[in-house]
Amino acid sequence: PASAATPDKPRREPEPSQFYIALFEGGVEIAQPNRNLMADRAMAWVELIGSRIPGDTFAQQDHPAPPVSVIPAGILSIERALLTAAIANIAQPETPDPESLGLNEPISFECAGPVTVRPMRDRPAALGGGDALAVRLEAIDDARVTFDDRGLLAEGDADWIEYGATTKLLTLGGDRDHPTRTTLEASGTLVAETVSLGLATGVGQALGAGLLSDPTGDRSVTWNDQADVVFRVENGWMTGSLEQAIASGAVRLQDSTTVVTAQDVNARFAHGGSSAILERAVLAGDVRADTSRGTLSADRADIRFIVEGDRSTPHLAIATGNVRGEQEGRRITADQIEADLAPDAGAESDENSADGLRVTAARANGTVSYDRDDGTFAQGETVSVDALGKTVLVLGSPGTVGTRDAIVSGFRIELDDDNRSIAVPGRGTLDVRGEQGDRTIATASWTGSMTYSDATGALAADGAIEIVSTPEPLQRDTLRGDRIEAVLEAIPEGDGEDNVQLIGERRGGSDLGGGRRLVAAVVEQTESDQPASAELLRFSEIDGGPESEPTRLTLLTGRTIRADDAAGVLTVPGAGRLLLADRRPPETASAQDENASRGSALFDWEGSMRFDRREGQAAMDRRVRMVHRPLADDRASVELEAERLTAGFLGDASARLTSPLAEAENEAAIETVLARGAVWARSGAQQMLADALDYDPATGVANASAADGGWVTIFDPNQGGPVTAEQLLWSLDTGRVEVVRPSPVTAPR
Repeated sequence: PASAATPDKPRREPEPSQFYIALFEGGVEIAQPNRNLMADRAMAWVELIGSRIPGDTFAQQDHPAPPVSVIPAGILSIERALLTAAIANIAQPETPDPESLGLNEPISFECAGPVTVRPMRDRPAALGGGDALAVRLEAIDDARVTFDDRGLLAEGDADWIEYGATTKLLTLGGDRDHPTRTTLEASGTLVAETVSLGLATGVGQALGAGLLSDPTGDRSVTWNDQADVVFRVENGWMTGSLEQAIASGAVRLQDSTTVVTAQDVNARFAHGGSSAILERAVLAGDVRADTSRGTLSADRADIRFIVEGDRSTPHLAIATGNVRGEQEGRRITADQIEADLAPDAGAESDENSADGLRVTAARANGTVSYDRDDGTFAQGETVSVDALGKTVLVLGSPGTVGTRDAIVSGFRIELDDDNRSIAVPGRGTLDVRGEQGDRTIATASWTGSMTYSDATGALAADGAIEIVSTPEPLQRDTLRGDRIEAVLEAIPEGDGEDNVQLIGERRGGSDLGGGRRLVAAVVEQTESDQPASAELLRFSEIDGGPESEPTRLTLLTGRTIRADDAAGVLTVPGAGRLLLADRRPPETASAQDENASRGSALFDWEGSMRFDRREGQAAMDRRVRMVHRPLADDRASVELEAERLTAGFLGDASARLTSPLAEAENEAAIETVLARGAVWARSGAQQMLADALDYDPATGVANASAADGGWVTIFDPNQGGPVTAEQLLWSLDTGRVEVVRPSPVTAPR
């Protein structure tokens, strides 16, 4: 059978809401034993449904009492958030025990004037946010709503105070001319136009311009737009544990030594019970910090903290965007700077202040530029500083490090302050400037690497090395090789004018590349067929200066070239070549004799060469060959070969003591040539064989002799036969031969 239809249950219509307003006039006081609040009048709006307040507006009464820090301590936590971002963490005062504060004591409500209660037709605006009960306390004319809490040692005033019982939203109101004020004796004062706190959400906001200051007034935070805070919520009530604080609009943080400004400040906090423990602070928009030590500006700054127990310590600061720092005559600009921070145990100031921190390491990235008042500078794409290890790393394409006197460039430059050293592990250059810094007087380049220690004076470089020195406008000296090792010693005080730096460079003291003289150097060529070389060029201003052909040239080549400044000796321990050229014409007829020996001389050897600059002599051995071409048109060229050869040069020996590579005034002019062992010589059509030959380039006369009864023999195609003798004089210019000791004559039997 069909089931009978079940009748619908009757629907119960919801009861209508009833709204009332209560007005308390003539002065109102709300009090507990340790606290009271006073106003000129109070208003309360209430929603009733069936004579009851709907929802769970008062359901929280069974929960623990709300934390003491709900109003004053919570508001003042903003100060902790912002100040800590600039001057390190300051722990909030511990929240007192509710029992000691008497939160559960009876509350008295007194009204001195009439009380009016009347119903309202529509929902009032005061309950528009969803509250079933709202209270507003107001001041009349220039009076203020005041409150004080002797347990929290807090007091303050406002034009009005509102509270929504359902939303648990507390608001203290004022305007720019009459802002709200809340003071907590242990923490400081908050001044703002309007302050609201969501006691259930933990969200607080200070609208309009505001000020936070500590009890002494030495530390303060100001802003133009607003400040927002977020507190941790437990059991439906806001606690005093701050999670985040934000201030915006020309924010200014200040203490006795530091002023920090930014458009926005955002601080985050770790959970620490009743304490605000800062773990990160971000400042954005025209960030600038001015301290007693210097200034820093950037588009954004990010400060991160290490949280340990109930306190935190800054450990990393990151500044980005148009970063510029200046401190004690030092400046740095970069796209980004990161600094590792640590407490400075040796600092005399408060350990919680910025002066109680030190930078242990720093990294600057993106178009980095650093300079000091003393002329020291560094530029690169990345500059990293290890303050503990006292090292600096500059990376770029290329990066540069220098002073007024010298500049080092390379893709990687490593500086070690403890060892006073610099290393470039890759290709690079070194430019040495003059004492006035107006021109380059020496340039070095390498393709392998370079290291230099100012502590030991040791310098080493490898890979296609070229060192060009122009100590004077009419001088250019060049070293080439693929490996160089040198030792430079400090120039004694007062001795700078008598010493030489690099190749023929006469200088006094400087920071990098100056104040030292070459003690010893080894230049080698090991990777190619081209030998190492030392080239010294001199130019004449009359002939066009450095743009013209050199008037004097010295070129020394060999697989290895060694310079010993202490001994004043240059050596080539293997096959090599020495070219000397002096193309200066005689200036007057009386100087003809002085200039007679000028011209060019080329020496080759297969054994070794030792050039003693103090004695003005170059000694060569093993298959030595010399070609001498005098400058004068009426002088004959000479070719000479021997097993050993010693050449003497003109010039004052004292002028040679400056450095092995510094050229004496007349050094390119040969004074004497002493050849020994299997000597062969040719001048014009004449050729000569001897055991020994002494040649005087000034007169063009050669003194040849034989050893152990041998013969000196001259071959002349224009003569009927060879000329032989034990000793003879040969004029290479005229071809005349004078026998000094004839050969022995043996008569036939």
